[in-house]
Amino acid sequence: MINDNLEKMAKQLYDYWFVQFDFPNENGRPYKSSGGAMVWNEKLKREIPKEWDNCTLEYYLIIKNGRDHKHLGNGIYPVYGSGGEIRKVDSFIYSGESILMPRKGSLNNIMYVNDAFWSVDTMFYSEMKQPHCAKYVFYSIKDIDFTRWDSGTGVPSMTSSTLYSILLVKPDADSLAKFDEIITPLFLMIKKNEMQIVELTKQRDDLLPLLMNGQASVNYHLAHSLATFSILYRHKPKDIENEKNSYTHRCGWNGNHFIQRAA
Repeated sequence: MINDNLEKMAKQLYDYWFVQFDFPNENGRPYKSSGGAMVWNEKLKREIPKEWDNCTLEYYLIIKNGRDHKHLGNGIYPVYGSGGEIRKVDSFIYSGESILMPRKGSLNNIMYVNDAFWSVDTMFYSEMKQPHCAKYVFYSIKDIDFTRWDSGTGVPSMTSSTLYSILLVKPDADSLAKFDEIITPLFLMIKKNEMQIVELTKQRDDLLPLLMNGQASVNYHLAHSLATFSILYRHKPKDIENEKNSYTHRCGWNGNHFIQRAA
C-alpha cells in the first residue's frame, strides 16, 4: 500500500537524523558522515552530536489518563484503546498532536494522533510541552519493548512514572523544527490517503448491492469512482518516487541516503 511506503520513508528519515546522526549540516551534507563533532554521553552510553544532550520523556510531554467511553453517544471522534480504534463518539477528550501509550494490554502499541479523539482508561494520552517534538518522540519510543517494564501480575500494565523516566537523545530545537517541517507532509499524505480509502470503500459497499440486484448499472460515474479507488494502489511506485524527488530537492535525501552537495 502507498501508506506502508510513506510510513517506511518517515521512519527512515528519523533513523538518518536521530540514530545515525546524518541530518543535514549547515552545508547540506550528512552531519556525522561528514566529520561532525561527536561526544560521549555517559547516561545514554553512546556518542551524540556535540551540541545535543540527553533528557527523559518527561521533558517533552505530560501524560494524561484516558476515561471510560460507554456513556458517550455515537459520533465522529475516534475512541482509542490499547488495541487501536474501538468506536466513534460524539465528544473528544483532547484535540491536537498526541502520543498514545497503552496503560494496560498491548503495551507496545504506541500511536501518534493529530486530531480530536477520545482515549479510554487503559490508554494514556499526552500533551506536548515542547514545540515540534511529537513526531520525534513517537519514533523515539515506538520500537521500545515496553513489556520488559510490565508492572502487572495479570494483564500487562504500565505506569506513568516508568514512561516519564525513559532516556532520550535531546536534539537542539532547530534540528527538531527542521525535522518536523520535512516529515509533516508525509503524515499529511498518509492521513489524506486514509480518508480517501474510507470514502471510496463506503461508495463501493453502497454500490455493489445495487449492482448485484440490478438497481444500478456501471455508468461513467461509477466506473470513475472504482477506477479512482484502484489508482490509489496502481500508481504507488510513481507516487513514492515523486515524493522521494521532493525530499531530494529539499534536504539532499533520495530515499536511501543523503546526497553530497557541493558547497
